[in-house]
Amino acid sequence: METSPNRYYRTCELNAVASYKDGKTILSDKFYTQPFKIMKPFHIKKDLMTVMMQTASAGILKGDTQEMHFVVEDNAKMELLSQSFEKLHKMDGGSARRDTTIKVGKNALFKYSPLPTIPVLTAPSTLSWRIAPLSSCCWKFCPAVVSHTARNLCTVSTIPTLPSVREAS
Repeated sequence: METSPNRYYRTCELNAVASYKDGKTILSDKFYTQPFKIMKPFHIKKDLMTVMMQTASAGILKGDTQEMHFVVEDNAKMELLSQSFEKLHKMDGGSARRDTTIKVGKNALFKYSPLPTIPVLTAPSTLSWRIAPLSSCCWKFCPAVVSHTARNLCTVSTIPTLPSVREAS
């Protein structure tokens, strides 16, 4: 299905890079365009940085094209949360797309646990995640889609990596 023209006339982006510096994980780089925002990171645990993404929108709408990129560099530990549930609206003959790429470095931890996405039953959209963990990293991936008929809504692919990658419990 062909994607409708983007409501924002450009791809909406959200990018974040977590680095380990002076014994602590910091947000070393961030970039976002409307409707995304990133709150100031906080540390509930000394060694784990929590980042909350926000969306100033009613949800994913017809024609939206969104790209998210998250990098957790060697030894960094980051948890990514979202501010609220997200609605995937009815597309009326159109569609929307969100692609998420995640790269996790050596001895790093990434926990991705946004609140659920709630699709309208007839919302033809694509939500995809590409995860590139490196050797000796730990990651936990917890996206949730709440639906009565979540047909082919999401795809998750792991980019080939070295054998010692493990998923966090």
